[in-house]
Amino acid sequence: MNAVCTITTRSHLHKVYALADSLQTHDVSLFVLILDDLSEGIKHPTHLDSKVEWIRLRDLDSEKVAACIQKYGRISDELRWALKPLFLKFVCQKKTKVCYVDNDICFYESSDVIFEKLTDYRILLTPHFYPHTPELKGANWFEANFQVGIYNAGFIGVRNDAIDFLDWWSHCCLYDMRKSYFRGLFDDQKYLDLVPTIFPSVYVHPKPTWNFAAWNDWYPNIQRKEGKLCIGEEPIVFIHFTPLSLKEFANKSNLANDNYAHYLTSLTHYQPGPLTAERKFSKRNIKNYIRFLFWRFLTRHQH
Repeated sequence: MNAVCTITTRSHLHKVYALADSLQTHDVSLFVLILDDLSEGIKHPTHLDSKVEWIRLRDLDSEKVAACIQKYGRISDELRWALKPLFLKFVCQKKTKVCYVDNDICFYESSDVIFEKLTDYRILLTPHFYPHTPELKGANWFEANFQVGIYNAGFIGVRNDAIDFLDWWSHCCLYDMRKSYFRGLFDDQKYLDLVPTIFPSVYVHPKPTWNFAAWNDWYPNIQRKEGKLCIGEEPIVFIHFTPLSLKEFANKSNLANDNYAHYLTSLTHYQPGPLTAERKFSKRNIKNYIRFLFWRFLTRHQH
């Protein structure tokens, strides 16, 4: 009935295995779309055989996949993001309730609490919970709400009657997939700002106990209780270990450091030295740095 799905390339399979391990004790299937052409020759850990279903690109809607490849190329972040709604739609043909998660997510509590919400709602969203005033962490973090988007596209929950939403999101992703602050675009993510206004039965989770990450670790009442990371009395269900989260949570004074250490151990089990940093002068890092400098220039009066 319930399923989690994610998209990966061969180079990030160690993260998928760690994600699968974190779901092992829960009654949930994991569907994994591997984008590499040579994925069929991969030998996956045998203990995951009963929990993971490996999907290939040719299993999806070939016409729409071809359109995405034609626009964004065969190997690109844009293609991977554009495939999210298509992959969710594919899994919805097999399961009643489905959650997409980025492959760098790790669960620390049962996913049941998430799927229970899909009994009463068709679509689940998690806000970034960037600071809601510039005084909390500065103007850049405050303005991220308007530049990057209210909701994080690293998690989306849908019921199998939310195909209208998935078709709409897929159409948006094919329309354009870029970071353009002047045009109000940010990859596949900024489109989600519209979802609660145009689709019925949307649930927005009210605190970052789902999709906890470095960008929302300012949130009030974060504590460790009986060995668990909590917000107030509520345990954090899953953590999003983006590069920023890994950097911040590696600090031993951070309350999420124990979770970071656990995640690092899980990754290392499948790949030694799993957190090798991206090359400093990679194309992606250069683009991000230029974008950051431009942002700082626009908000220079705030500093």
